[in-house]
Amino acid sequence: TTLSKGQTITIPVNFNPTSVGISNGVIIVEADNIEGPEPVSFVLNEFDIVGTSVPGDGVTLPVTNFGPILSCELEPKSVTLENTTSQQIDVTSIINQTNINFELAETSFSIPANSNREVTINYVPSDIGTHTATAIFTFSDGFEVTAPLEGVAITEAADLIVFDNPNGYQTDLGRDVNVNFSIDFSSYDIRPNTNASQLVLTIGYNSSTHYMLTPSITSDLPITPVVDLSNQKDDNFITATFTGNIPVDKAINFEMPLLTTLGNDTMSVIDISAQLVDLNCLTINDASVESFLLGCNLSGSLINTSDNSNGFRINGKNPAEDVLQLEYELPFDSPITLDIYSAYGNKVKTVEVPNAKQGFNDIDLDISDLASGTYLVSYRSNAYQESIRFIKIK
Repeated sequence: TTLSKGQTITIPVNFNPTSVGISNGVIIVEADNIEGPEPVSFVLNEFDIVGTSVPGDGVTLPVTNFGPILSCELEPKSVTLENTTSQQIDVTSIINQTNINFELAETSFSIPANSNREVTINYVPSDIGTHTATAIFTFSDGFEVTAPLEGVAITEAADLIVFDNPNGYQTDLGRDVNVNFSIDFSSYDIRPNTNASQLVLTIGYNSSTHYMLTPSITSDLPITPVVDLSNQKDDNFITATFTGNIPVDKAINFEMPLLTTLGNDTMSVIDISAQLVDLNCLTINDASVESFLLGCNLSGSLINTSDNSNGFRINGKNPAEDVLQLEYELPFDSPITLDIYSAYGNKVKTVEVPNAKQGFNDIDLDISDLASGTYLVSYRSNAYQESIRFIKIK
């Protein structure tokens, strides 16, 4: 403001004590003399101010801000309470809040005469979002301190890491490629006794290039997963569900073997996703790896077999153990020949039926001497030939 000679100005001063006792301060009034060739700044007045807060008064502290943290983490902070009296003060405290998002480390304590006390408040968010509350500290002499609280809780995505393979995920036809990956929770300060109870893995791949013969996903967890293979042939994915105590304070390692069922020097992508079903503070990033498939197939994938092709089909279990049950149909009596080839195209067995009869016929093919793996059985009758793939297991 501008003052002329002889004028006065009133400066209001608000006293908002933060403790019981005497508070001192100074108000300095500066002015600019705008008369003359150049303005001159100088101190016009200094005023000493004194305020006294007596027991029974109430003060409000600045807002204590927490976060942002995960909604399943914990963050402690403290507020400072002062006792400026010459006697010990007993304090009781409560937090006014809608849901339990803040907790007091202690609800009753004492402050010695002329001393301070750091009081810890923990932010333990119940969900994602912004939370507010008010901590109220009541002194035994009637003085009251109000501490506004505000916290922000968020969700984050943990990393799913696919480890490097010594062979660069380059795999021969008919052999397993072992996919090793990890989910790392170690960077988070999750609250004690907070665990997920279910982890679901979804692994996607082209079932013409890879195949999981039997449920076989292993991990650091002391849990045997339920592996669902029912969707891999038609929908190109499998799931593995781990139900139990899933720790979220460390890295968890996994290993997954997949049979290479198509070669021809092709590239295939394996996608991995994961979800903690009942812990919404953490999601998990997806990951993928490229697998280079070597070798040459006889005809297409080793797994996508024909169930019924011109009267020649597998009429039993596939995968099979010691006996492969086959069925074929002949329009007239004729000799037939069955040749078995390995995944590399090598003939490993031949069975001849010189006097096969007209109509439907069953044959039990002894495969007990074959090693576990994927094979092709070729059926020949006169000018007709058909092949079917099968898997031998021990």
